[in-house]
Amino acid sequence: MRQTPQLDVDLILCHVLGVSRTWLFLHNNDSLTDDKVEEFEAAIEKRLSGLPVAYIIGEKEFYGRSFYVNQDVLIPKPDTELLVEHAVAYARPKIAELSARAASGGEAAGTEKIVCQGPSLSVSGQAGPFRFADICTGSGCIVLSVLAELSDELQGGEKQFSVDRKISGTNPLIQADATDISSAALEVARKNADKLLSGEASACLRFFQGDLCRPLMSGAGAGGSSGGSGVSSGGARSVRGGLLAKYDMVLSNPPYVPADVTEELLKDGRGEPRLALDGDTDSAVMVHGGACDGLAIIRRLIPQVKEILLPGGVFFMETGEYNAEKASEYLSKCGFTDIVIHRDLAGQLRLVESHV
Repeated sequence: MRQTPQLDVDLILCHVLGVSRTWLFLHNNDSLTDDKVEEFEAAIEKRLSGLPVAYIIGEKEFYGRSFYVNQDVLIPKPDTELLVEHAVAYARPKIAELSARAASGGEAAGTEKIVCQGPSLSVSGQAGPFRFADICTGSGCIVLSVLAELSDELQGGEKQFSVDRKISGTNPLIQADATDISSAALEVARKNADKLLSGEASACLRFFQGDLCRPLMSGAGAGGSSGGSGVSSGGARSVRGGLLAKYDMVLSNPPYVPADVTEELLKDGRGEPRLALDGDTDSAVMVHGGACDGLAIIRRLIPQVKEILLPGGVFFMETGEYNAEKASEYLSKCGFTDIVIHRDLAGQLRLVESHV
């Protein structure tokens, strides 16, 4: 973990005082009250034990917005912004097409009429709006960032990097579902949704607790409860007498770190949940993957994603430099095509893109 002592001290002091770093620089000769000194010293002790600043102050900036975090979720990493960038770039033209068709009453050449149904948009004989799912959502930073970027563009506004700016307005062109096996993690994600989504905008996002894609494969994804962040229906297909949600795009940052690497990482006191890191110990089926390559969970995830993706859909999955190539091979084995591995900021293999 990269050491940034001065930045750490500044962020902790800003948190204790409830001020910005600019204020801190302008008042560097001010004295602290005794209670603030005590609070600051207690926070510094936590940092010296290895606990990351984000857990100490309860927030982390990601893709221009501030997310609440605690030790039930991973701290959002800059490398994960690569997933958001590619997801937005893929979805942008798809939604622009839907928007144009909606504006013209669905009469564009070769298209069928679009029918508005409450908060969703249905194309006759097809699934409704552009639908995407975020599997293993954790803090919700991925799904909320993608929603924010796409909503900004649809509203015609310029991108603003205010960390407290809410995503506002209803959007009938987008529907997002997010899952996580951890109820505690979903509580964090819901808090971030409440923080970053206006009441109207929350209608386009639903949360489901469960193992990987299973909550979306049981019929819940076709209109189940969001657990507090909006309920929406539509966009499901009838499959063998049941309902199966289908998506244009699936995103995931699943546990993918090999068990032995996880063990080493956690020795520094970072306090991140093993459940969200260790890709070999699959807690959902209570077994160790055996190979110690970080892919036990991913090997179950990939076939499930194949089942919930619409034909022509895309799957963006973050994984590690030690197993991105093996993950790509397994994707190919499961019938995915046009597989590309994108490199992160450090030039390491990080994001696997695949299509059906």
